[in-house]
Amino acid sequence: MKSVEIPRTKNLIQLLGRHSLKGASEQQLTLYELGALVVVAGTEAGFEVHSEFSVALDIRNREGKLRKGKIDCAWIKRGVEPYMAVAWEIDGQDVQDPQLNGTIKKTDGSVDKIGNIRKFQASGALIKVQALYAIRGKVLKDRAKDVEACYGRKGVRVLSDATLMQGELFKIVEGALHNTRSDAK
Repeated sequence: MKSVEIPRTKNLIQLLGRHSLKGASEQQLTLYELGALVVVAGTEAGFEVHSEFSVALDIRNREGKLRKGKIDCAWIKRGVEPYMAVAWEIDGQDVQDPQLNGTIKKTDGSVDKIGNIRKFQASGALIKVQALYAIRGKVLKDRAKDVEACYGRKGVRVLSDATLMQGELFKIVEGALHNTRSDAK
């Protein structure tokens, strides 16, 4: 398999991070830096990149209509049958279980907070990535293992900003370019 060249993304990795916060490593990012990195990598790899991409969920609102969720960033592969190659949810290392799995209202049993897992399932993406950033005014506590446990075996890759900066982002690009909708069946 031939390696994909995405030089702008490599250059961006050289520029990002390097925060002067006590305890921060050079590869820890803010929400905005991580979002920019995901958008640039997807665009440069040839995907149509969308922020806040709407997906229809399998739950209904009070009026009986299907609710919609929004994937933070979607890499769409265009062609005869367009499909989502990669779905990205980007949250802080301190993300809590209700953001990941959603919550149910105790009074009427309706879904209160949708949760990332429902959005991932509705996306139909071949690759699903929960990316975690570490800088928000301070260095956030690393909870990647806890977040991974919340997802269980649902096919979601949980990756920190540092892991993405150390090369995992390029593996995701490679996987997204070389997998097709028919590979997932």
